[in-house]
Amino acid sequence: MKILIIEDDKLTTEALVATLSNQNYAVEVATDGEAGWNLAEAFTYDLILLDVSLPKLDGISLCQQLRSHGYQMPILLLTARSSGHDKAIGLDAGADDYVVKPFDPEELTARIRALLRRNQTAVQAVLEWGELRLNPESCEVIYGTQPVPLTAKEYALLELFLRHSRRVFSCGAILENLWSFTEIPSDEAVRTHIKGLRQKLKAVGAPADLIETVYGIGYRLKPLTEANAVNAANSKPKQHSQQPTSHLTDSSDQQPLTSAEQIGQQTQAAIAIVWQKYQPRVNEQVDVLEQAVTALQNQTLNPELRQQAEHEAHSLAGSLGTFGYAQASQLARMIEQQLREIEQLRADQIPQLQQQIVALRQEIAGTNQSAAAREAASIQSAAIQPISPPVSLNQPLLLIIDSDRSAAEPILAEAPNWGLRTALATNLTMAKRLMQQQPPQAILLDLAASKRITDSLNLLSKLQQQWPSVPVLVWTAQADLSHRLEVARLGGRSFLQKPLLPAQVLKEVTRLLHQTDPVDATILVVDDDPQLLAAVRTLLQPWGLHITTLGKPDQFWQTLEAATPDLLVLDIKMPSISGIELCQVVRNDLRWSGLPIVVLTAYTDADTINQVFAAGADDFISKPIVGPELVSRILNRLERSKLLKNLVTLHQQDVAECQRANLSDQRSVTALRKVKDELEMRVAERTAELVSVNERLRSELKERQQIEAALRISQARFAGILDIADDAVISVDSQQTITLFNQGAEKIFGYTADEAIGQPLDLLLPVRFTDLHRRHVEEFGASDGGARRMGERREILGRRKNGEEFPAEASISKLQLQGETIFTVILRDTSDRKVVERMKDEFISIVSHELRTPLTSIHGSLGMLASGLLDAEPETGKRLLEIAVDSTERLIRLINDVLDVERIESGKITMVKQICNVAELMTNATNVMQAMAEKFGVTLSVTPLAATVWADGDRVIQTLTNLLSNAIKFSPRGGTVWLRAEGRGGGEDGEDGEDREDGEDREDGEDREDGEDREDGEDGEDGKTEFCQPCEYPMQTLLKSSQHLTQTPPSSPSSPPPPSSPSSPSSPSSPSSPPPSPTPYILFTVQDQGRGIPADKLETIFERFQQVDASDSRNHDGTGLGLAICRNIVQQHGGRIWVESRLGEGSTFYFTLPTADVQQ
Repeated sequence: MKILIIEDDKLTTEALVATLSNQNYAVEVATDGEAGWNLAEAFTYDLILLDVSLPKLDGISLCQQLRSHGYQMPILLLTARSSGHDKAIGLDAGADDYVVKPFDPEELTARIRALLRRNQTAVQAVLEWGELRLNPESCEVIYGTQPVPLTAKEYALLELFLRHSRRVFSCGAILENLWSFTEIPSDEAVRTHIKGLRQKLKAVGAPADLIETVYGIGYRLKPLTEANAVNAANSKPKQHSQQPTSHLTDSSDQQPLTSAEQIGQQTQAAIAIVWQKYQPRVNEQVDVLEQAVTALQNQTLNPELRQQAEHEAHSLAGSLGTFGYAQASQLARMIEQQLREIEQLRADQIPQLQQQIVALRQEIAGTNQSAAAREAASIQSAAIQPISPPVSLNQPLLLIIDSDRSAAEPILAEAPNWGLRTALATNLTMAKRLMQQQPPQAILLDLAASKRITDSLNLLSKLQQQWPSVPVLVWTAQADLSHRLEVARLGGRSFLQKPLLPAQVLKEVTRLLHQTDPVDATILVVDDDPQLLAAVRTLLQPWGLHITTLGKPDQFWQTLEAATPDLLVLDIKMPSISGIELCQVVRNDLRWSGLPIVVLTAYTDADTINQVFAAGADDFISKPIVGPELVSRILNRLERSKLLKNLVTLHQQDVAECQRANLSDQRSVTALRKVKDELEMRVAERTAELVSVNERLRSELKERQQIEAALRISQARFAGILDIADDAVISVDSQQTITLFNQGAEKIFGYTADEAIGQPLDLLLPVRFTDLHRRHVEEFGASDGGARRMGERREILGRRKNGEEFPAEASISKLQLQGETIFTVILRDTSDRKVVERMKDEFISIVSHELRTPLTSIHGSLGMLASGLLDAEPETGKRLLEIAVDSTERLIRLINDVLDVERIESGKITMVKQICNVAELMTNATNVMQAMAEKFGVTLSVTPLAATVWADGDRVIQTLTNLLSNAIKFSPRGGTVWLRAEGRGGGEDGEDGEDREDGEDREDGEDREDGEDREDGEDGEDGKTEFCQPCEYPMQTLLKSSQHLTQTPPSSPSSPPPPSSPSSPSSPSSPSSPPPSPTPYILFTVQDQGRGIPADKLETIFERFQQVDASDSRNHDGTGLGLAICRNIVQQHGGRIWVESRLGEGSTFYFTLPTADVQQ
């Protein structure tokens, strides 16, 4: 039966393995919770032994996980946590039993047996089948009244059959139940153990076929007939306790079973060996505790060292008691408790903790030996002396009988590397005593071990009589022919002449141990990988096979002729020549056409396998090579080849006998020929049928692969189309649950696909429309139409993740798939389109009004002039002509503004930039706007700047006139509009000079609370285009040319500011957030005393057709295009334009232009 141990402490694990292996359980080990879960998922176990404190996944969580997934095997918790609360938690998690460390091996095995009995459908203290009885507690096997001596694996095999008496077990099932996954051998090992079990049962009177072979399936116990059952009941002895016991090894497959008391002694001995192996590790754990206490005393204890010390104390508390150190276990538990509560530890308690650690070390290394240590000493006194660390108890025992200890010690040291345990006897008496205590699986005998060689030969004869299956190798310096003949007659398996290297001796020992049926065969292995050649040689040579390797395939034929192999192993992929080509060459040759060929390949697809068999290969082995599989397949193929050769030989002998007898019966010959022809015809028909089936399967496989590839491409294309679609594509089932949600839907609604899929469609709709929409979908599903055309759309409202509703249009279609209706909705967000439509409506309203008003004036004026009624009043006619001219100019300005916006944004207008004088640009702009200022009764105040910019002069003047026009129109009569310029950036003085000292009252942020619509400045430009030239005359000349303007020099402190103005000429306002720039630029400022602009309009007024109030287009003669033109012109010069405003006080517009120095 198989037990899984999940334990992270190596010392405890080794003790558990030793204990359970001596009870004939197959044991597997996992060192953390995740590894234990993976093993429990992959393999079937009869019981799990589980520690609570585990890395990665603790034992309680793992127990709960196993139970939640339906695993019903018994779980025994093994932990150092001994409180009642901890036990309650473990049992509530699903554990069947709870054992506190340190554990007593006898108690632990008793609890395991109880759990295994509890898990059986029928509880039986003794397993019976006719006269055969097996007692799991004492490991006794009795047939009738005779004890049955079994090996450990034979015992486990018989127990498996008895516990499942009506089941047929295949070789694979037996391997899975009796061997751990790390050491599963080939199927041949199962057959060998079955054969040995049958022979031993037959020797005590049981039927030879008690274990029955079910051909093609496996093995089972032969069903009992009613008569056999009655006889078995009559012959059953009354007192089972009086029956003699059988003998069972501690763990080796060839050692006889002992009584229950002897098994307990062997368990204690195994645990003692484990203690010897791990005692240095225990000392290291105590060292960690000492380091932690020293660091604690020095106040340098870090969390990592503290956690490690607590873990080591916990491990020692759970393991030391198992090896007989009960007091040390208690000390470790006290140390663990104090480390766990270290924050509450007082300074005066640290020396006490140090004393406890000192006492722990003394207890471990003290003179008082534990029971395990005394047992180990007694084993050593029996001369079983492991020279290297002990190997697994499941490995064979080699007994060396040699009086020369120095000659035996190299073999003792090398044996663990070959998977062997060893024992040394320096005389024949010691050898007999050791064989009685622990029978070996192989014996290495030196004839000179006794003073008389005849005594050694007599021992060899007795060994052959008592244990014929145990190979005896004679290892001696006596090499004459007489000794060789005597050894061969007495049954010696091998004759080794001293001196020999340890590897040579152990190689022969291993070969004899594995040689169940000696095979004398030569194998040629062809592969370009030298490592693989070495691995194959290592795996096959112990089975007595002669291996010839070839790394260069171009020398294949010469090597084949020279080696004359019995089997050929080819790699499929090699340089210059492939394994398939070599296989075809061999099959085409008359002499070698029948040679068995096995192909090694890393390719397992159908095409490659078909090529391998089509070329004539007999078998193939997948890479990477699994040792048992390689050996099993090679031996099976050799066995088949040998069988075929024997059949051919028998056939040839029959033919020769017939020829010698000179059979004259022609009818027999005719009948034989007919049978042969019929047989050949059947073979040909069967072969053709197999070829046809093979071709059909290949064709179907190819067609299926093509379909799957096309399907994958189609799915990828469909997924790609869905992902790149801007529209939302959403699928719902008949319950209106979302099943598809593409990236377009994610962008529109704000949900991810993971969040939306599985949710109802109501998630995407306003709550007030959910019922209506659900009824619409249900009605559409019940209609006859399968789908609607994409043009048949319904406008709906959608709801985003943030709760925002938006307009959308959607179409819906349906599809029937496997009796279920799938609805697909294609939805488009129309929010942007609605905004565009609204802007278009506003544009049409404004433009139609602006076009209709001047046209009405022109039409009325010209109509009155054409009527002839005004000839006597020339002044009235002149006034009507002036109205017509003014309206015509207004109409022209409107059309020019619309065209300018479109041309500038589309890039069709190129700025003709050159060096322009700032003062000249400002003067020209004010000259243009002077007439409008006089008309509105507004004073223009200009502060010119003697500087140059790199700009298109006409467009700069257009910007200034637009801004001045807006400022004049929205200023009250008698108000003032200021135009200023100053140098900024690049470390210039103008950036923070004296000109700004008295304008800091604008930087408190209040100026930006409100603003005014400055968007209808089309009156500031009359369409005339002039190009500026660099100013070559002084500023005074420019000022004299504009005497009608109120001009304030930059340094004029005497100019009084206007009343209640946001800022005065003498205190020009400064932008609250001037644009940062490392290069010099000119800052232009246009300031008015108008009504101001609301804060929420400060950004939007620079858009096309945007005004603060819709009445502005009627009251102030504007369309909302002037500021949009200004922004585009400034941006194309690399500048920036913005506004600051305060409601009821006025607004200030700023824009920047680079200086001419930047271009230079």
